Amino acid sequence: MDRQGIYIWFAFGLAMIYSEAEEVCECTAYFRCPNDKIVTDGKGILDIRINTCSGIDVCCLIPTTTPDQPKSVNAQTVYPEPLYPCLTDPSSDDPTGINCSTKYTLPTILGTPGCGRRRFGWLPSRISNAGLLAKTFYGEAPWMVMIINVGTFFCGGTLIKPSFVLTAAHCIPDFWFSRLTVRVGEYDIGTTDEPIKHADKKVKRVVSHQDYDRKYLSNDVALIELDTPAVLTETVDITCLPDGAEPVKTEECVAYGWGFTDKIQGILKKVDQSIISKDECENRMRHTPLGKNFSLHPGFFCAVGEITKEIWKGDGGGPLICPQQKDDTRLVQVGIISWGIDCGNRKPTVFASVDHYMPWIKQQIG
Repeated sequence: MDRQGIYIWFAFGLAMIYSEAEEVCECTAYFRCPNDKIVTDGKGILDIRINTCSGIDVCCLIPTTTPDQPKSVNAQTVYPEPLYPCLTDPSSDDPTGINCSTKYTLPTILGTPGCGRRRFGWLPSRISNAGLLAKTFYGEAPWMVMIINVGTFFCGGTLIKPSFVLTAAHCIPDFWFSRLTVRVGEYDIGTTDEPIKHADKKVKRVVSHQDYDRKYLSNDVALIELDTPAVLTETVDITCLPDGAEPVKTEECVAYGWGFTDKIQGILKKVDQSIISKDECENRMRHTPLGKNFSLHPGFFCAVGEITKEIWKGDGGGPLICPQQKDDTRLVQVGIISWGIDCGNRKPTVFASVDHYMPWIKQQIG
């Protein structure tokens, strides 16, 4: 029998058929078939790592008590237990301790001067009560910034120069950028009792990649230029960017953010991530609603964490940081948190590749 004109319909499952034009077709979900062509790049299905309530609000439980002196990053904040009490340094001549007027102590900085210097706190980071995420110590990620829209936390970003922040293009809103503020040196948004106060910086200009596509999320990279340079301290510093010559330890990477659950967290959190190959990423993604024809854009790469330690919504624009192989006291930003498909079951998180976009970044910052 001539194949032309044969039509087969199944209520469930997949079936290969032939159209009148003798093109091979496949029964698939309607949302993967706009314009009669199967989606292979995730258009309309991708789950950006940004808050999804109306506007830029987040879904958050109302606290049963009112905390003392909350910061002005809206009342959407969850206030966990402080990570550190006032600590006593046994080597100090002062038996009463160090920085005992605050909850936190300044970190120790290792490595030679320059970008991405690893910090160490008095105590190692501890796992939260839920066993899901690690709290950072005070000053552990000094390059981490908050992008704030009219007092509300919106996205993460990283300080790559005193006057420039690297973030995701999906974090740059359509409205006029004068509504944005970049906060440097933040750690615990539930307290003002920190050794070095955060600084809120006005925005001079923003620039998204010229080929950024909102539907496909391709080229999801942007820069924010600050009105005045950030002052570098123990808790405000710049991250290193890839130079192509120094490889990193891809199984020892860490992502940072305040939104690794479905509500904003008070203390900056971190989650371990391992970079996986393009083939492995595509294979895993093809078992999601993206479908078996999904192909990863060359400007992206994927990483995974443990099943209980994955990146959720609310941390778009934040960094994936990896140590250099030859010097693990030097930390490099290799990725920008972009999107994923739901959460759990070791589904990959997709990052914009900083190395891929280094020519564009260098062109913009001069």
